Amino acid sequence: MAAKAKRLSRKMLEQCTELFTSDTIMRWFRELIAQKYDGSQNRTSPGRPQIDQEIVNLVIRFKEENPRWGYQKITDQIVYLGYKISKSSVKNILVENGYDPEPDLTVRSTWHEFIKSHWDVLAACDFFTIELLVGRKLVRCTVFFVIELATRKVFFAPVKPQPDGAYMKQVAKILTDLEDGFLHGKRYLIHDRDPLYTTKGFHEILRGSGIEAVKLPARSPGLNCYAERFVKSVKIRVFRPFDSVVCEAA
Repeated sequence: MAAKAKRLSRKMLEQCTELFTSDTIMRWFRELIAQKYDGSQNRTSPGRPQIDQEIVNLVIRFKEENPRWGYQKITDQIVYLGYKISKSSVKNILVENGYDPEPDLTVRSTWHEFIKSHWDVLAACDFFTIELLVGRKLVRCTVFFVIELATRKVFFAPVKPQPDGAYMKQVAKILTDLEDGFLHGKRYLIHDRDPLYTTKGFHEILRGSGIEAVKLPARSPGLNCYAERFVKSVKIRVFRPFDSVVCEAA
């Protein structure tokens, strides 16, 4: 009816229609045209396609591990990994999850933020001394250890009375062994300013395995608090005053 009535003029429609008004018939014709171009049946879901949850989790992880990164930097890293996402989508994800998409880059990150963002790839090392009963006299020996911050696992190097450069190189080789090295998968090793760490070969061996040695500022034991606290626990709970460890003479 709407298709046939469209051929008539509006004046003729008003003269020949009894049950419907001319406006009703014209509205029917507009709806008929709209149905011709209606493609809603071919759409699977309205609007833009949703972002995969995997990409959303990746954006949040990048932001948590790198608080000083903005949405542009995060977008570049995600695209580099092979995902397709726009920087506006990354910005919206950060805002929806309560993160600042454009942090103040003039403010340097704190040591606590560095520790938190690199928690799984950090290890710390230090020395402490013990008294060993060798033969019938006490010999003061040095113990070198490495602690994994995320799990609190501890590696003890062979005990030696007076460590030297050769000893430190041998320890570095043991720590970076490809099969069962304690520092396998780590990126940073925190240590103080003991002269033994500056011996030739120690840093080179670590660097060859992709591990960066982070030398702390002078007089700052609080920056290596995990290793310092372990030393305190060892001396209080294990090596109490006047106790000694018995070992066979080499």
